[in-house]
Amino acid sequence: MRIQANPGQKMTSTSLIYTLAFWGLAILIFLTPFFRGLFFEGEQLKALIWATIVFWLVCLGKYTKRDYSFFSHPLDYLILALPLAYCLAAFNAVNTGLAVTEVVKNLLYFMAYWIAVQLVREVADLYKLLHVIYLAAVGVALAGLATATGLISINDGFVGGRIYSTFQYPNALASYLAMASFIGFLFWLINGQLTLGATVKNKLLVKAMSSWLGNIRLYGYLYSMANFVLLAVLFGTKSRGGLL
Repeated sequence: MRIQANPGQKMTSTSLIYTLAFWGLAILIFLTPFFRGLFFEGEQLKALIWATIVFWLVCLGKYTKRDYSFFSHPLDYLILALPLAYCLAAFNAVNTGLAVTEVVKNLLYFMAYWIAVQLVREVADLYKLLHVIYLAAVGVALAGLATATGLISINDGFVGGRIYSTFQYPNALASYLAMASFIGFLFWLINGQLTLGATVKNKLLVKAMSSWLGNIRLYGYLYSMANFVLLAVLFGTKSRGGLL
């Protein structure tokens, strides 16, 4: 991704279209873990339809600013090669239905990658998407804990003393939570020492805030609690591959 560290610069001249597309991508990233991790065809098709809408918005935004480029980095071609390879393999597949499912899944991966490459232009945009991934993982972890303790019921969410959560598959859940934990550690290192008073922008709130409240390192506590939940559920999956 070509990221520009200029938080004061607007994303594009067609900021409204790109803003809609950006949060459309954020919704896609946030919701997919709660739909059985997109392991099944029905959820994959719904996600592909949503990704196609966001893809169209990005193309519209590029057209309005007369940007007709589609690829701008060698990695773009390599990512596209994956769904193309599945398309070629589908012609001689033993099971055509499963082959088409794999084509749909890898096409969805490419579209999500391409949309992110087009929209993430500043460090602030990158942190927003990482927070979306992180918050989704925390939600999945909390759902797993709630299922394990009997607070809620998720089909195959807790089986044989192992937490499956919304993924319904412990090894995939463990890998996902391990990835999210590294993101959480990053956020804790960056924001853990920030005080509440240092991040409040409203001058009236700053004046009304007492000194002890303004000096609380609230973000460090929040990230620590969220990371603890992620690690607790990670161990609760009892996945050796995930721990490795």
